[in-house]
Amino acid sequence: MVISARPGDRFRLLALALVCAGAVGNVIDRIRSAQGVVDFVDVGIGGARWPTFNVADSAITSGPIALAVSLWLEGRARSERRRPGRRQH
Repeated sequence: MVISARPGDRFRLLALALVCAGAVGNVIDRIRSAQGVVDFVDVGIGGARWPTFNVADSAITSGPIALAVSLWLEGRARSERRRPGRRQH
C-alpha cells in the first residue's frame, strides 16, 4: 500500500503508519510485560463506560478508518475524472 500511494499522499502514509505503530506498540507491550498489553485509557460518563483501551489500540482503530477515507476519496476523484462529458483541463 505504501508503494501504490500517490506521490505526496501523506494522509494515506499517516494512516498506514498508525496501523503499523499501533501493532508494534502492542507487540512490545506483550514482550515486555507478563500481563500482556496494558489498557489504561478509561472513557465514560457516570456509569456508562467505553471499553478500556490504550494508545496503540486507538492507532490500530483510527489508521484503518483514515485509510478507508483515503481510498474512498481516491476512488471518487478517479471516477470524477472518468465521467463522460466532463471537460479535461
